[in-house]
Amino acid sequence: MNFEEHAAKPLLAAAGLAVPRSRLVELADEAADAARALGRVAVKAQAPTGKRGKAGGVRFAATPDEAAAAAAAILGTEIGGHRIRRVLVEETVDIARELYAAVLTDAAAKGPVILFSLQGGVDIEETASRDADAIRRIPVDILAGADRARIAAALTGLETGVAAETLASFLARLYGVWRDNDAELLEINPLAVGSTATAGWWRWTASSRSTIRRRPGARYWPGSPRPSRCPRWSGRPPRWG
Repeated sequence: MNFEEHAAKPLLAAAGLAVPRSRLVELADEAADAARALGRVAVKAQAPTGKRGKAGGVRFAATPDEAAAAAAAILGTEIGGHRIRRVLVEETVDIARELYAAVLTDAAAKGPVILFSLQGGVDIEETASRDADAIRRIPVDILAGADRARIAAALTGLETGVAAETLASFLARLYGVWRDNDAELLEINPLAVGSTATAGWWRWTASSRSTIRRRPGARYWPGSPRPSRCPRWSGRPPRWG
């Protein structure tokens, strides 16, 4: 189950991770109002799919009128088979460097793995195909949790522009969000480095069955498919396999 980008924002913020201010809107006029409050913004199509930028689903605006025009151009289009009905109007942040960070369930490692790369802002698949060594893989013992010292050691030798301890803390918290929300993939690309490390664009994927595990009695997360397409809680523990 893939989620729209805005759905992950409160999860990251609750974990103490820096995220840009934003507003979710459905109309061009609302996008203009959001830009008046936020300043220079990125207007981002909301769809449970990646590569929205390449599909024309992300536009930048310096004024409210430009934000309205950007929203009007994006709303109603189709990206990855999804009709765009909402856009996220998000303040832009000063970026000195773009990094990549993710936590995912890795079949080969038989558990969670933290991924990190200095090459953010591009498709991670392209990065891996060009240079597999450009991506650091940090397996996590799911019982012991993310060890910050081990994460910092795994990043040794990388010129990230962020103190190793600060970045290790960020990645450990990102793992905590992944774990606490039964995610299969939680990806930040780019992880923007300026005065602090800020989550720029993110992608969140979870198993549809994890809705049952995470919140008994609830049918769906915000941003998930319609309730009728999600599993219902039967009052009995789920059977796996």
